[in-house]
Amino acid sequence: MNRLRFQYSLLALLCLVQLPDTGGVYAQESKSRPRVSLNYTKLMPETSTLSIQARYRSEDGMQPASGLNFEVFTQAPNDSLIPLGIALTNQEGKAEFSLGALVTENADSTGLYTFLVKSTEHPAFREVSKSLAVRDAQLSLHFSKDQDISYLEATLTDSHTGEALADLPLILQVQRLFRPLRIGDDFNMTDASGRVKIPIESDIPGINGKLSFEVLLSDSDQYGTVKSTAQASLGVPITDQSTFDERTMWSPPSKTPLFLLVVPNILILGVWAILLYLIVNLFFIYKPKNQ
Repeated sequence: MNRLRFQYSLLALLCLVQLPDTGGVYAQESKSRPRVSLNYTKLMPETSTLSIQARYRSEDGMQPASGLNFEVFTQAPNDSLIPLGIALTNQEGKAEFSLGALVTENADSTGLYTFLVKSTEHPAFREVSKSLAVRDAQLSLHFSKDQDISYLEATLTDSHTGEALADLPLILQVQRLFRPLRIGDDFNMTDASGRVKIPIESDIPGINGKLSFEVLLSDSDQYGTVKSTAQASLGVPITDQSTFDERTMWSPPSKTPLFLLVVPNILILGVWAILLYLIVNLFFIYKPKNQ
């Protein structure tokens, strides 16, 4: 009997010892560590953004980590972290943080800017951080003309050193409603002076002849994405033939055609007039009968 009591007591003691450890293991396993990617984009002349994407691995594959707060820092030359703000991921696990104009004092002696994002407390994810180091570049556009042929010239330089950036691929395109129209080659490599010069076709239509051009350095390891836009009256003039403000069948309710307003209302009033006439006649027929 004593031996049986000793076995039960030992079993209960083991359960009490193991329960806290099991709970701790479960609490740790209930959180997953998201994978974070950073991308830097500069829109000339001074606007820049930091794109954050967070995902985690589940049984169904990679899933977006939504509702995850990230603290954004920039690293000063003395290695101290300067807080810039907080970014929150959306349902797709993405967040856009506006950096504004880069502060040159935050760059190191070589002109390198370092950014760091760190997730704050979240019930489903463990903390994670990611850093990105980029250089600042200048992308300027210029239009020229030679023998009735118009050209778009783009010049790419390093903001810190002022040196031309050679052998980097630029994408030149015209902004359209659904998809940009590429001009030149798929990738136009900058020459020793950091320039590319592409002829512009003379048959590209544009409202009042105006075309919006866009030059893009995409996902560079050193400079991220740099984008510059410019407008020029180099297209074939077209007129806006939209009937949105006219009274047509496909216009908004406030622009309903007049015949759709008049004819149905006349028909409805006519039906009600006939019904009223019948009701009045039925009343006069029913009245003499009762007399």
